[in-house]
Amino acid sequence: MSVLQKSIRTKLVDQVIQQLQENILLAHYKPGEKLPPEPQLMAELGVGRSTLREAVKVLANAGLLEVRHGEGTFVSAHPAASSEPLDRKLKRASLLEVFEVKRMLEIEIAGRAAANRTDEDVRELESSLKQRKQAVKDNDIAAYIESDIKFHNAMAAATQNSILKDLYTTFSLVLRDALAEQIDNFENKGSQLGQHEKICKAIVKRDAGAAKQLTAEYLDLTIRQLRDRIH
Repeated sequence: MSVLQKSIRTKLVDQVIQQLQENILLAHYKPGEKLPPEPQLMAELGVGRSTLREAVKVLANAGLLEVRHGEGTFVSAHPAASSEPLDRKLKRASLLEVFEVKRMLEIEIAGRAAANRTDEDVRELESSLKQRKQAVKDNDIAAYIESDIKFHNAMAAATQNSILKDLYTTFSLVLRDALAEQIDNFENKGSQLGQHEKICKAIVKRDAGAAKQLTAEYLDLTIRQLRDRIH
């Protein structure tokens, strides 16, 4: 697939994500309700099956949709992204602003995740890291971004704070676009993976101080790099 084809595909996926999200926010699809069958959605949205499934996957990772194998796709009983004004404001924010907010949120999330995580949370974190490692191996940027979002959503869930979890879920919908803009190759991605593995180990050990420090270190570096690019 050419760079142009990938760009067009990404824009189509983003459009489908936005349309489905708006339908959920406007209660066209209500909490707990099953979405129309794939052929109907494909016709309504004017896209192919692969584009639709990619958009559904993103919204499922964000907690807005729930895919039940053999049954269909359902709107989550308590969809997290209910704050449309915040979502719109985030979409207008600069890349640097997004990463500054990411830093503030994730440092607090890392500490609370270390203090409150369950064994199931650890399994989710480790699963996302395996997906991230495979994405680096395959040179698959889209999969790398999705695994990164899954890791941090799992961290937010591990805090056992529903408001913090929902806030990060809403934020992650915009963060996906920011990551796509920031990541144009896999240079230094191995070191980032190593840093995330260290954060995961700190959470497993319930070492809140180390989890927060490690999170601050890698995000401070990212923000410095962004500022260098801007200036």
